[in-house]
Formats: sequence, C-alpha cells, structure tokens
Amino acid sequence: MGILLNFLLPRYCIGCGERLIGEEKHLCLKCLIKMPRTWLWLNPEENELAKNYWGRTGGLEVKRVVGYLSYVPDGTVSEIVKAFKYRGAKKLAYDMGRMMARELKPYGLFDDIDAIVPVPVTLRRRLQRGYNQSEWLCKGINKETGLVIYDKALKRLKFDTSQTRLTGHERTENVMDAFALVERSKALLEGKHLLLVDDVITTSATTRACASQFAGIPGIRVSILGFSTAQSQGMRRELVNRS
Repeated sequence: MGILLNFLLPRYCIGCGERLIGEEKHLCLKCLIKMPRTWLWLNPEENELAKNYWGRTGGLEVKRVVGYLSYVPDGTVSEIVKAFKYRGAKKLAYDMGRMMARELKPYGLFDDIDAIVPVPVTLRRRLQRGYNQSEWLCKGINKETGLVIYDKALKRLKFDTSQTRLTGHERTENVMDAFALVERSKALLEGKHLLLVDDVITTSATTRACASQFAGIPGIRVSILGFSTAQSQGMRRELVNRS
C-alpha cells in the first residue's frame, strides 16, 4: 500500500526537492545526514549562545541553552522553519521535535527537566496559522521524553511587528512587555526546572523576554532549547580549535 501511495501521491524532500522513497519523511536521507548540527549541546551552560542570557533575564539564572541546527537563510533549515510558520506544517514541527529530542536525549539535555514550555503566539497569529509551531515541537519532544507540556504558563500580549527584518536592538524593543506570566500558574511552577522551546533563536530577544517572566518564582530554574539558531558559529570555532 505504501509503495502504491508513493506512486499515486509522490512526496518530495523539503531540502533538495528530490522525490522521497520508502520510509523517508519530509527529508531524504542525504539531506537528513547533512543537516547542520550546531553541537552546542556539548557545552550547554557556557557556549556562545548561552552567554547572550547571562545577566539579561530579569535576575533569573538560565541554566542551559542549546540551538539544535544552524539557521542560514535560503538553506534547508530555513525552508523547514518557513513550512512551520507559513504552510501549516504542524506534523513537520512534531516530527522535527521528535528528531531533535532523540538526538539530544543521550547528552543529558533533558535530565532534571520537569516540564517544557512553548514560546506563545498571539491569539491572532494562532488563528492565522491554526496552531503554534513551538507547541508542536514540544509535542514531538513529549513523545520522546514523556515531559509534560505547560502550554498555559505564558501568554503573548502583543506582536506589533514581525521580528524577521529587525535589528538586534529593534527585536529587543519589539518584544519588551510582549509576554506575561499566567498568574494561576505561579504555584504550579515553584521549584520546577522548565525548558523553554522556540523554533528559531536569532538575537535571543524573544526567549530572554519569556524567561524574564519567571523571575521571582521561588526555586524556579529555566533552560532554553531552539530548533534552530542563527548564532552557532562560536561553538563551531571552539570545536575546531580543540581538534
């Protein structure tokens, strides 16, 4: 049946456009192997991306920060993210969340994490897309790790301008006061170690703004995981220098 469906309804690789065969999903085996891993998880507490959060989250200490893949405009990863955001590809986000979790789990990234929190979108954006892509990444992570998803811990109050074409300073200004902690979740979050999940970490402005909302909750700890990041070259240089 699968062979017949592939013949009648051919599927194509998001990365290279070649026709998918057999058990391949979304990406062909060649593109899957070539996906640009950042390797930031080898040093999750002190890599170059993690340093963007030091002293910049309202007094809250961010424990670990990892971006899974390198985001390069017009590359395979950017095509995947565009599909998340603009083509209704929630199943793709789910499967990418599973793939990310399977690869990172052996390195201890999810050790002592109590719950995962997707970066929220506004109601208007959710209605436009039909879903929140970060939430579907979390669903994939949940499938592989069993970690509970706290999708009501944060809410997004505004999104006046898209982050895409803004400078680093403009991104920070754009998300200032854009998020709020849901008051009834405070007691639930006490003493927890949360993993905040987003699809793309560019300047870190969005995830820093989200993490700051948890400051002041007794005993709380926060780590950050992005499916992709534009800030991965620092760790790559460190790895080259060590070899």
